[in-house]
Amino acid sequence: MNSTFNQSDLNGFKLATANVPSVESASLGIFIPVGCRHETAPVAGVSHFLEHMIFKGTTTRSASQLAIEAEGNGITMNAYTTEDHTMLEMRGPKENLDLMIELSGDMLWNSKYDIGDIDNERSVIEEEIIGYEESPADHVHDLLSRALWGDHPLAYSITGNEETLANIDQQALLNHHNAHYLSKGICVAAAGNFEHQQVKNAVSEHFPTLSKVAPTASPMREFAPSSIVEHRDIEQSHLCLGFKTEGRQSSERHALRLISLILGETMSSRLFQRLREELGLCYSIHTDFNLFEEIGNFNICAAFDSERLDQAQNELHAILNGLHTSPITQQELDHAKRFAIAQNRINLEGSQPYMQWAGDSTLCYNTIIDPSD
Repeated sequence: MNSTFNQSDLNGFKLATANVPSVESASLGIFIPVGCRHETAPVAGVSHFLEHMIFKGTTTRSASQLAIEAEGNGITMNAYTTEDHTMLEMRGPKENLDLMIELSGDMLWNSKYDIGDIDNERSVIEEEIIGYEESPADHVHDLLSRALWGDHPLAYSITGNEETLANIDQQALLNHHNAHYLSKGICVAAAGNFEHQQVKNAVSEHFPTLSKVAPTASPMREFAPSSIVEHRDIEQSHLCLGFKTEGRQSSERHALRLISLILGETMSSRLFQRLREELGLCYSIHTDFNLFEEIGNFNICAAFDSERLDQAQNELHAILNGLHTSPITQQELDHAKRFAIAQNRINLEGSQPYMQWAGDSTLCYNTIIDPSD
């Protein structure tokens, strides 16, 4: 799919666009560089709470009016929070790009943060937390973060917990908003069949000027390796192993991607073939990794019959040791490269993936990396 990327700076924002002539949709993402690693322990979860509140009404539109105006014009809205950024996303017909930018500006900088809405949403997030905690496959990832990062904010649950939610009031949300949503460095990414100048014009009209410097994240510290075991009356044992890696600026991130593919991302991977196909120890087993600015983590996760957990762990460690005793073959390496390149091409289909690519690249590397590179 042919596309042209463009970048510019405007009023403290980083603008990143992809002109994709062949699509009818437009995708917009506002990437705000704040997540749980920027929080303090008493209000852990405030970034995620704030993300919820931007949908609860502004000084000019109620929550229902926001939804009706967006969906009545074919626009979908979504948002998410990670360890180091928050993103508001919209997608709709290309002719409604200006409306998406105007709606985003209203939600992000004119939200009311009404006390009644805050109390209601606290209950909603409490139910979200219960849902995660009652799902061992989800909850085990929170345990892994605590084992990896100790008392560093990277270990905080993105949603917070019952105690920290009680501390997040209107003033806490306003303080967080003023510290991060009004600071320079927010990235506006858009993709579709339109020109970069259209985005510049709409952002200039509907977004504020950012002049503050965002607070820095907590620096990483050394933590001793640890393990966390939580006992539940269930049939399966959910296991996650985590390994610290270098961060997103490391050139070795590409090697990490290939190792992940060879070890556990695919059906042909070493872990899947041995533990599932040959031994029948699990239904699924997979690897993944997260890269932050200066550090990262590589994970292996699976669920096993509790009575066969020891056997599964022995097999798992044997495969990990096998990276040294049975080095990756040229055939495995070529196979992983072909798969990675193919998936990269397939994933860049439509306006949304191009928007995500432009936004991630700009936020993380301050430039749009050419997908062919």
